[in-house]
Amino acid sequence: ATVTHHTTPHAHPFMDLINARPSAVVTAGEDGRMVSVNNGACVLFGYEEQELVGQNVSILMPSPYQEQHQSFIDRYVHTGVARIIGTSRVAEGLHKSGDVFPIRLTVSCVSVGERKLFVSILERVETTSVVITINNKGKVLACTSNIEGVPG
Repeated sequence: ATVTHHTTPHAHPFMDLINARPSAVVTAGEDGRMVSVNNGACVLFGYEEQELVGQNVSILMPSPYQEQHQSFIDRYVHTGVARIIGTSRVAEGLHKSGDVFPIRLTVSCVSVGERKLFVSILERVETTSVVITINNKGKVLACTSNIEGVPG
C-alpha cells in the first residue's frame, strides 16, 4: 500500500478532523520521514507544512535525541519491542528558531500493508520548570528556552 499526503481540501476524509485538533499530529514512516503534519504541528514547531513533509522527524527534537531517533525506530521495527509506543511522556521539542521546549509526546504505530506508520501527538507543556539535557561527561546539550528566567 502506498501512503500519500493529500493537500487539497477534503481530499482525505480525516484531514479535516486532524487539522481541527489543537494538538500537533505528525505521521512518519519507518525511515523517519514525515508523511503528514497537521496545522497544530506547523504552529508548535514554527514550520510551514511543505518544510516538514518529506523531512526526517528528528528535526523536531534537540540533541542527543536527534542523532539517536532512527536507531529507536529501527529497533522497534526489527524487534517489535515498544519502549515509548503506546505511552505518553514529557520530552523536548525543537522549534525552527532553535528554542527547546517541553512537550507531551504520545506515539502509536499502525500497519499499512507491510509498512508501519508512526503517529505522534504532541502538546506543549506549559511549565515554569527548566529542562536541561546533559551528557554523561557533564556537557550541557540542550536546555529549554525559559532558562533565561532562572536566577543565578
